[in-house]
Amino acid sequence: MVIIFFGVLLIKSIGFKVTKSSVTIKSFGFYPRLSAYITLAILVTLIIFWTILVPINNNYPIFSFNNMSVHLITPLLMLADYLIFNERGKLKKRDTYFSLIIPLCYIGEAIILGKFRLVKYPFFGDISYYPYPFLDIDKYGMMVLFMVLGILIFFWLIGAIWKLIDSRLAVDTLHKQGSSR
Repeated sequence: MVIIFFGVLLIKSIGFKVTKSSVTIKSFGFYPRLSAYITLAILVTLIIFWTILVPINNNYPIFSFNNMSVHLITPLLMLADYLIFNERGKLKKRDTYFSLIIPLCYIGEAIILGKFRLVKYPFFGDISYYPYPFLDIDKYGMMVLFMVLGILIFFWLIGAIWKLIDSRLAVDTLHKQGSSR
């Protein structure tokens, strides 16, 4: 998801041309709202991995390059990209709901892959067909629905906090610009 997004940004950046008649130069990145959704999704991956999965699964190769690049480096770089290259104040209240689309798609994909036994994950020295133990329908049945609901509420809360911080940063930026004139 992050690679595709950065591919789109690269193509957009290469195609972005400032004509001779243009007086303004774009000083911020493209698609700030989409960038926020993807950054939020990848940051929650970081949070869930380091706060839930690491403490319960001590057999997992935590400090391997593959793991660190997916669960630490990429989320932090995505956050840095958002903070450095995106204009503040572009998020709307409805974005807190739109940001749930990515985790819903991921959860749906994970459950489908798990149900059809298409991917194996090592947990507790055992094999699971679900990337996260709390999504294991075979073990937890309908309780997974409540866990998914909890995850969505968590995402929504982080999205709402993100929107508030983004709005606050936009207001602070406007005040600083206004006082420097």
